Amino acid sequence: MRQLRETAQYPVPTGHDACVNGGRDKEMKLTRPAQIAASQLIPAVRPNMLVRVHIASPDEFRGVADLYRETDYAGGVLPSDRIVVAKSDGRLLGACRLVREHDVLVLRGMRVRAALRRQGIGTRLLDALQDIEEPCYCVPHAYLEGFYGRAGFVSLEKAEMPPFLRTRATQYRAKGLDVIVMKREPAAAGRPTRCSR
Repeated sequence: MRQLRETAQYPVPTGHDACVNGGRDKEMKLTRPAQIAASQLIPAVRPNMLVRVHIASPDEFRGVADLYRETDYAGGVLPSDRIVVAKSDGRLLGACRLVREHDVLVLRGMRVRAALRRQGIGTRLLDALQDIEEPCYCVPHAYLEGFYGRAGFVSLEKAEMPPFLRTRATQYRAKGLDVIVMKREPAAAGRPTRCSR
């Protein structure tokens, strides 16, 4: 696997359609106020906060584990994980994990603090994965197909899924979760995302 982009800083766009002027422009102006009640904001959040996206160091793993507990993600954190984090002023805003399972790369644990969702943080986490030069799979909720699709992931038919992911999706569905299995080919890495168009 080629080295992921280690750091990137972006102002957080606000709202669902706030990706303007290329979205990756470090001087991008916010187009409208966040759609979050003031009581839901965590202390580090402010209208023009800068978000730094980078590969987590081992000393940041505990904070990621705490975020996962807060967001009801049971997957945990392993020392072998490559974790991508989004932070502002030292405050963890979101994270995702790249895990090698059955000799394939799987994106797992994409989580953003509830009060900060729909502000582009998840998109920034996915943008940090653009340099991966091998296929990458994920098992998101079906309603997130468009979100992952904008980052180059495509939904797979059962016959196209690695057997262990087909089994995992079946287990999730048995628990009442509506999930799909998606894959991104390395060629999709250069495709524009919704915020880079």
